[in-house]
Amino acid sequence: MNLNIRVVLLLLLGIVINTRISAQSIANYSTARTTGITYSSISATGNAIDSWRNNTVLPQDDNRSNATDIGFDFWYNGIRYSKFSVSTNGYIDFSSSTADGGPSATPYGYDNAQFTGNGSGTWLALAPFYDDMTAQGGTDALGNSIKYLVSGTAPNRVLTIEWINMAVYLNTSPSLNFQVKLYETTGAIDFIYGTMTQGTAAFTYTCGINAATLANAPTAAQLKSQQTANTNTFNNGQQNSLTAMPTSNSRIRFTPPTTTPATPSGALTFTGVTQTSMNLNWTNWCTNEVGYVVYNSTDNVNFSFVAQTALNATTYAATALLPSTTYYWRVMQLLMVI
Repeated sequence: MNLNIRVVLLLLLGIVINTRISAQSIANYSTARTTGITYSSISATGNAIDSWRNNTVLPQDDNRSNATDIGFDFWYNGIRYSKFSVSTNGYIDFSSSTADGGPSATPYGYDNAQFTGNGSGTWLALAPFYDDMTAQGGTDALGNSIKYLVSGTAPNRVLTIEWINMAVYLNTSPSLNFQVKLYETTGAIDFIYGTMTQGTAAFTYTCGINAATLANAPTAAQLKSQQTANTNTFNNGQQNSLTAMPTSNSRIRFTPPTTTPATPSGALTFTGVTQTSMNLNWTNWCTNEVGYVVYNSTDNVNFSFVAQTALNATTYAATALLPSTTYYWRVMQLLMVI
């Protein structure tokens, strides 16, 4: 649900629109696998990652980037994220961990069992091909081998992260090319595979998505892992030994639920309006929300996250506003989907 309101000083105008932000369980994401797609590389147009955490020991082989801007708010499993980290070992994550991905079998390192295991693992991660890989790109291996690109316009932007011509340590015969795509409006996630040449190397990889924590035996709400390579069989089984290469020109799509939000009743109103502050007020119309999310804009196109409220909230105090400025407001319900 979305209340879109324009505020210019004391002038209050309103429009009511429906939207949603949902998915409170990994189990709620549906999966679909498609073959015969067209793979579009960003090797020539993408951006190199600005900085990496491991700059000393085998940085091409085991490395995890510093946090990089997604380019828009991406809602994953009901939580808003604006930055991602990427690993040479075939995953991205939304974690605040400072682990550098260095050469050890620890969280965010080369050991893909950390993706499905208990303890402190590689969590809040999306893994199209999590295995012990290395970049092979000449004088600028990391810069040539892992790139990202934001395409489209708000509110339909797409972030693409691509691993280009990846191999394994001391074996340059493989050529692995694959992507993760994040979609702004739908919250969908794509794993897309281009040329996947195994060469003489042996791989035992993991493919899937996970949550912020995992139990000793992960629940369906915490883990969705591919059980057999090149199939649409995903569940919470701890599968870390996929061996067959993903089919070239194939895609796996993870889609959050499309629960219809409640129709709002009443209007977004304002009290205590000053040149630099105001209170936003609305009716608690939703019965399955876990809170509301407030955004604003000065051009009615590019909206910025302001705050997330508690369950059943009906007001938000906006402060530090610019005087004599047109503000457009959106209040969206964050749905509980179980």
